[in-house]
Amino acid sequence: MQSQELVERREPDSGNPKDASAGICAQETECATDAKGVRIRGMETRLTLAATLSFAVLIFGAVLASTTLVWADPAATPHTTIVVNGTEKLPPGEWDAFVSALRANLRSAENAVVGIDENPTILPDSEVVVGLEMDDPLVIFLHGSCTPRLDGGPRFEGGRLGWVDDEDGSIEPFIHIECDNIVRMLEPVFFHLNRQAQINAMGEAMARATLHEWVHVKRQVPSHDKTGIEKAHYSLRDLIPDFCAPVPARPEACFPDEYGGSF
Repeated sequence: MQSQELVERREPDSGNPKDASAGICAQETECATDAKGVRIRGMETRLTLAATLSFAVLIFGAVLASTTLVWADPAATPHTTIVVNGTEKLPPGEWDAFVSALRANLRSAENAVVGIDENPTILPDSEVVVGLEMDDPLVIFLHGSCTPRLDGGPRFEGGRLGWVDDEDGSIEPFIHIECDNIVRMLEPVFFHLNRQAQINAMGEAMARATLHEWVHVKRQVPSHDKTGIEKAHYSLRDLIPDFCAPVPARPEACFPDEYGGSF
């Protein structure tokens, strides 16, 4: 039997619109849906699902024969995408200070926590689009005003700095940061800092509060530790260690450990 080299196409039947795809196909899908229009030396052929699967098996077998597959470690830390809601409360400089402080705290060996991604994607809510895929989503909600200010009001007497959603024992991946309380707590330090240092201190405080709550999410435990990142009460030295050890200008600005906020 001679080798089949020539491919003939039947002329489309003007009375049958389906035959139109048998000529020169305008689109790939037209040829695929009307295989009767293709004829090889008078013998019609139809591409069936079985033939397609057989071809796929052959290709996959060839790949296996020549390629070493590396499977993902199921115990590996999934990549986290953090979406920050309420970023209109953070002008560009303040956003940069928060993100920079959060990344620095995540890289710190002191704050290392199993299961927390040290290099997450951090997005403002304005950059989130429909269909965005996330392996390990985490949403941060900013409450109140996150801009450093000097109100000169009464001394901060304590209050919640952050919290998470605990639904029937399951801690959801939603973190709430109470910016108003953080600003009031940091006000004694703000008096001794220039504007950029105030912004950096606020970013550090928000980052530390975020990390504290993120550990709750990962551990799925609402209780606190006596020391470290998961302690229930934070002094100024806990919340902004880079500014209280020592404070660049006046060490006395950081009050005793009894002064502070809680989680």
